[in-house]
Amino acid sequence: MATDVAQRDLKHAGFRIANLGDPKNAADATKTDNTSVPKPNAGTGSPGQSLLAAPADHVHPGTGQATVGSLQFDDLGQQSVSAGAEEMVAEFVVDFDELDAPNMEVSFAALVKASPEGRFRVRVGGTPGNPDGTLVTDFGTTSQSFEQKGSVAGTITPSGLGLLKVTALAIGANAVAHIRSKSVTLTGIAGNR
Repeated sequence: MATDVAQRDLKHAGFRIANLGDPKNAADATKTDNTSVPKPNAGTGSPGQSLLAAPADHVHPGTGQATVGSLQFDDLGQQSVSAGAEEMVAEFVVDFDELDAPNMEVSFAALVKASPEGRFRVRVGGTPGNPDGTLVTDFGTTSQSFEQKGSVAGTITPSGLGLLKVTALAIGANAVAHIRSKSVTLTGIAGNR
């Protein structure tokens, strides 16, 4: 039996297409993924990268977590720290009540490099000028060239005026860690205060 491969303009409305191949480009015809289990609901959701309709790698927003705004803090400067103790590389005074939300999700991103290894952290609270306070989120690198890194923490529950800090730690003999283009975003999650 011959197969029509639909290489010409045809109207297929009302007719069953028996074998639709997997899409290769964004504009290709698609089909649903009826075998993979979708990722669990989380944060504000994510569309996924799959070209299939209703892709398995998409994420629905977390249940009951409507966002109520966000605050972003940026420091475009570049700092370097050498081996030893954790050092503060950016500090912001924040009115956490500005979001009028009991819980906040923290996103942290920066350009970083280190030799041999570096860790970069976000802390809340503590003493002004010191690399202390509650550790919220962090990431590390062993890249010799600047790379984009980021992390998202679970929710924090600060209120009133407080400190938001970015710290760096160089790990290893003669280690040096570099960080620049730092960005910390607080996203308010709706609920009762």
